[in-house]
Amino acid sequence: SQQIHYQPEMAHHLTVAGTAAAMARNKTCAYAASVCERAKSCKPQFVQNRGQCGPLARRFCMRVSAARWSLTPGCMECLAASPKSCDGIDRKCTNGRAACTTKKMSAPVGGLRWLSFWDENNYHPEEFQGWATFGFSANVTRIIAGARRGLTHLLKVNGVFWERTSGRTSPLRLRSDFQTRWDAVWPVAAKLYHRRAIFGFFLGDELVWMGVTPHDLAAAADTIKKDFPGAIIWVNEAAGVLARGCNHYRVCHNVSEVIPASVSWISADRYWSSPPHKPGAHASSLRGIYEDRIFPRLLPHQRTLLVPGSFASERSKTCSAACFDKFMTQDALDYMQWAASEPRIVGFAPYHWNNCPNCKKTRNEIGVKEMNSTRLTWQMLGKRILEARRAENNSLEWYMSTHPDRYGGGSGGGGG
Repeated sequence: SQQIHYQPEMAHHLTVAGTAAAMARNKTCAYAASVCERAKSCKPQFVQNRGQCGPLARRFCMRVSAARWSLTPGCMECLAASPKSCDGIDRKCTNGRAACTTKKMSAPVGGLRWLSFWDENNYHPEEFQGWATFGFSANVTRIIAGARRGLTHLLKVNGVFWERTSGRTSPLRLRSDFQTRWDAVWPVAAKLYHRRAIFGFFLGDELVWMGVTPHDLAAAADTIKKDFPGAIIWVNEAAGVLARGCNHYRVCHNVSEVIPASVSWISADRYWSSPPHKPGAHASSLRGIYEDRIFPRLLPHQRTLLVPGSFASERSKTCSAACFDKFMTQDALDYMQWAASEPRIVGFAPYHWNNCPNCKKTRNEIGVKEMNSTRLTWQMLGKRILEARRAENNSLEWYMSTHPDRYGGGSGGGGG
């Protein structure tokens, strides 16, 4: 074959605009390379934005491919060499990401079909597009935006049914006018439901723990189920209530009544803000809660979600933000391995996605959105769930048609 020689004069045949663009590109690449080189020698301090790394912004590093992958445990391939261009950086990072995540996510997803994220503030549906399978929100505009991107939602209706008896620290109770409020929400909910923008309702978080009686919880769930017999109704509860029936105010109830029959999904949250003493300890503890307190009380039509903690902090004395990212990644992998083998677990809603400025005291102020390794791990699970759904034609219609005990033959509800 004919040998092709590089001709230097060809490099000068650029337009003025092209030259300016090349100069800007080279400047950006040089800055990115500088950031990544500095990240090599001070990764823990760099993540925390202090020490010898100086004023470099943590968020900037996370937007630069090479820097992002230099901080991801087990995916150091990007910085093994010194790429001379942004294309080289992106190519090495892409290859490193594929190798790392393929190894980590080789286990089957089993019956897992749902993934969302608890959010402290607001989230944008486009951030979840392509990996999350649902959201939950009371914001109709956000729900419609999600539907346009193929992301279905649960409609949050906790404000319709519950109120504080007096101040912010007082117990929750069922609103006296809940039926009137529900009747006002119903037309909007019915329209969203029939358009598949929502597939059910989120009734509330730690309701019995915060004072709601099991009787009132059942009344609220029954109200929704009456008008939407085919809808999913999800309640998240505190682990302590599911164990002993006693709430935050030391009022105790019959444990067998804490999960009403009209509730479709139940979950219990449990968070850790320090690394486990031994590998797998966090997942093992969460598994004990479900096997001892939740699974024995489920009716045949009921399933569970997992709500594990997934966050980081710069306020901990024992674990840096990079340390959090590492052990939260391993926790996520441990949870997935267990959940994929347990048919009564259908999905995850980890806590939390965005940063939480008010969570510094509880050492969980950094959300997964800013955690490279943990975020990638959850996103890869979501993509594998989507692949599994596509492989079995697991559309919402398919899911409803194959669960007649839960959906009344798949015809759905919606109140007419």
